[in-house]
Amino acid sequence: MTTPKDVDGAAWRAELERWHAELANTIDQASLWAREFHVCTGDGLWGDDSAPPSYPLLGYAERLETIGATLKMVCVNASLNPPIPRWDRTTMSAPPRIRIPGRDPDWRAADYSEGGQYLLYIRPFTPRTNIVTAQQHWREALGFAAPSVLESHLGIPQLAVYAEQAQGLFDIAHDTIRAAFRDSVAATFGRIWATGTNRGDLGARALVAWLHALTDWGCSAEECEAVLRDIELVDPESVAMCRAASWWQLDTA
Repeated sequence: MTTPKDVDGAAWRAELERWHAELANTIDQASLWAREFHVCTGDGLWGDDSAPPSYPLLGYAERLETIGATLKMVCVNASLNPPIPRWDRTTMSAPPRIRIPGRDPDWRAADYSEGGQYLLYIRPFTPRTNIVTAQQHWREALGFAAPSVLESHLGIPQLAVYAEQAQGLFDIAHDTIRAAFRDSVAATFGRIWATGTNRGDLGARALVAWLHALTDWGCSAEECEAVLRDIELVDPESVAMCRAASWWQLDTA
C-alpha cells in the first residue's frame, strides 16, 4: 500500500492505530459482556432467583476472546502500536447508586442493551449519512497510513496483509456480536412470551417489546420477521397481534 503524496502518513498511521484500538477494545468488552450475561431459570414469569442462572452466551464469549487474541497478533505482524483503550465497561454508564455488600462497585447489569451498544460500535456502516462508524474511520486511515520501516525498506507488504486479515476478523466479530445480541434479546423476552401466552395479550406484548429491542439497536426488519416466523408456528395469535402493533417497526439505528 502506498501513501498518497502531500499526506501526513505518520499522522494517519497513528489514526489507524487509534481506530484499531477502539474496535479491538469493543470486541474485548463484548466478550466480557457475553460471558456475564445471564437469565433466571425456574418456573414463573420472571424465573426463580434462588435457582442457578443460565449463561446462554458463553459460546459467543469464547469466540470473541479468540478473535481478540488473533487481532493482537495481526497488529504485531503489521508493526502497529495501538494506544491503550480509553474506555471499558465501567465508563459506559454511571455505577449503581446503591452499593451492595460484597459486590464490585463497578459492577454492571450485563443486560441485552449493553450488547446492543457493542453492536452499534462494531457495525461496518450505517444507512444514516450523518454518522460515521468506527470501521469507516479505520478504513479511511488505512488508505493514508504510512508504511512501517520494514515495508518501506524491505518491501514486505505489511499493511496490505494487515488490512485483509483485520477486516476479516472485524467482519466475524460483528456477525458474532450481532448473533449474541439477538440471542440475549430472545433470552430476555422469550420467557415472558412463553409464560404469557395464556394470559390475555401478554404474549403479544412481550413479542412487541422483543422486536422493539431489536430495532432499537440496529437489527433489520428481516431479522424481526425471522423471529415472528419461528413463533408463528406455535403461537399465531400473538404474532398476528404483534404485526398489528406496527409501532415497533421503527427506523433502525
